[in-house]
Amino acid sequence: MSPPIQAFVQTMEAVLGDVAEGRAGEADIGPAAMSALAEVLAAPDLLTTAQCQGAADCYRRHLLYADPQGRFTALCLVWRPGQASVVHGHTAWCTVGVVSGVAHEERFDVVEDEDEGGVRAVHLVGRDADHRPGAVLMTRPGPDGVHRISNRGPDDLVSIHVYGRDLTVDPTLINVVYDE
Repeated sequence: MSPPIQAFVQTMEAVLGDVAEGRAGEADIGPAAMSALAEVLAAPDLLTTAQCQGAADCYRRHLLYADPQGRFTALCLVWRPGQASVVHGHTAWCTVGVVSGVAHEERFDVVEDEDEGGVRAVHLVGRDADHRPGAVLMTRPGPDGVHRISNRGPDDLVSIHVYGRDLTVDPTLINVVYDE
């Protein structure tokens, strides 16, 4: 583990320890994760060359750290030009930091309606933003944090994603996928 990732992990362990001991609240986790991630994004030794390798068919995940207590997982995601996630929400908090490239993010409002047959339909209305190196963003769990990330640029996009749950058994457990 690189020294910057180690420093990030130590900060997160301290914050989560404070939450467990009642010295901080759940609402403090997201801002602390954003701040700690912002501090390490520009470090030249943040990631190894291997951790910055993408894949031809879809974005690639590299495990950076999995908390032994299952409280959070840090991944490096590498997106080749044209690659994108599906429209999804999360089952836990998520903090994303852009290391290199430009992350194009579309955020969606989820509106549940009942059609004539009583079936619920989900309508997605998007808002776009580009996030450049050093940018840090957070999504909340549930329908308020639905988004899609893509790489619309000519260069690889490298980003660090920190999720508030253990993803070592099944990394897809964090996502709630929505149809467009």
